[in-house]
Order: sequence, then structure tokens, then C-alpha cells
Amino acid sequence: MDNFADEASPFFFYTHHGQQDIVVRKIELYDGATPSANGIMAHNLLYLGLVLDEKDWASRGNEMMQSIFNGMKKHPTSFAVWAGAYLLQTAGINEIVITGQEIGSSLSALLQEYAPNKVVQSSSKEIDLPLLSNKNYQNTVTIYLCKNYTCGKPVYDVSELIESLKKQQN
Repeated sequence: MDNFADEASPFFFYTHHGQQDIVVRKIELYDGATPSANGIMAHNLLYLGLVLDEKDWASRGNEMMQSIFNGMKKHPTSFAVWAGAYLLQTAGINEIVITGQEIGSSLSALLQEYAPNKVVQSSSKEIDLPLLSNKNYQNTVTIYLCKNYTCGKPVYDVSELIESLKKQQN
């Protein structure tokens, strides 16, 4: 943010603010042979804003998405990375938390299932991450399905979680 952010827009420059061997600092928005650095950054800000509860990051990611939306709508093939980030925003991200003492097999079972648009965090003890706070860390494996930090009733088996995810899709 300190070295690459453009103060006049929500986007980021391709080069460091102290770089002296360039004529113009470039802001890359289009996907070409390589993905757009700003598209990747928007996705990162939205994802990390959620995982770390950094509202400023999520807000900047949203502002980037809003600024590019019309171009993405008119020329979707030039904005594939942006479209992926937009899909995550539109569909929403499932926040899945697994806690308890023996989480290994549950985590392994979950990761073998196709469940797009998700963030998974697991721990056997409370860690200072927003999704893992105020959860049950007793012996029983407890699985939470949350959206926007609001969790439904916990379940105790991955198959129950998968059923909840399938119901959400319908």
C-alpha cells in the first residue's frame, strides 16, 4: 500500500514509488499473457480483508471492483481475473471453521470435497484470527458454516456440512 498505491485512484502502480529508471509509472488493468496485477490485488484485498477482518483492505478491493465493472462488462475477455473476483463477491464466500482436538481427519475429508468460494480455517486451540474467535475448542470436532462472520448452528461431521452447502446452492 505504501509503495505501490495510487493516491488518485483505488488502483496500484506496477512499479515501486521510488523507482527512478522509468519515464511513466504504469497502472495495469487488463489481463494479457499474464494476469492483471490490479486484478490479482483486488482479489487479494477482498480475500485477506475477509480472513483478517481488515475492513480498509476489503473496502479498497470493493472500490477497485466498482471502478472496473463497466469495462469488465463490455470486454469480459480482457478482465478474466477481475471476473473471478467479481464472482466471489456476487456468490459470497463460505467461511468454514473446524475446531476441536482431533481436526485432521475432518479437515482432510472437507478438502476432498468440491466446495468453491470458501475460506477454511481450522485449529485445535483459539488463535487470534477473526474467524476462529469465540468457537468451541473442546475435544469434540465442531464445524461452523459462516457468512460475513455470522455462523449457523454448528455441525459435528463433514457430511452434515456438505449437505448444508448443497442446500445453500439450491
